Amino acid sequence: MPPGTAPGHTPALTPEPPSRWRAVRTSVIAVVALVTAAVVTGPVTPPAQAAAAEPVSGFATVELVHVYNNYYRDSSYGIASTYEAGVPAEGDYFHSVNNPGRVDFSGDLGRLVERNNILVACNHPIETRGSVTEPRTYYPYTADPPADVPAVVQAGAGVGKIGY
Repeated sequence: MPPGTAPGHTPALTPEPPSRWRAVRTSVIAVVALVTAAVVTGPVTPPAQAAAAEPVSGFATVELVHVYNNYYRDSSYGIASTYEAGVPAEGDYFHSVNNPGRVDFSGDLGRLVERNNILVACNHPIETRGSVTEPRTYYPYTADPPADVPAVVQAGAGVGKIGY
């Protein structure tokens, strides 16, 4: 855990993290919203496996799961938002992903807003629906240009590349 990071604090919520920590964030296998949604980011090597979480009775909808600067490759799908979870997908790179972003996955529809993503050899566009809170409402961040994402992820992901 980077110095000054509180236990349980996720990398995506760390303002302006150092580059090695950003590499950890961008190579995350799965980011699971604890209540009603899951989003999955693919590993640098295939296959990226994904799962949408089932709703949990008595819990509220997740307002924001910010998915940015992730690299998805050779996968059936990349991001799924269900049960009204709010997902902004920004600056991500999708290569050979059948369904890069879905709101109609299983169960109730989610909310997905996409901006500045790159899709290469994908069979479908990113599905969008509704609106989400702007992530900068909660924390500052700087997204890398999406064209740089494959190199950034591959340079910082994998065994022996991250050390604290």
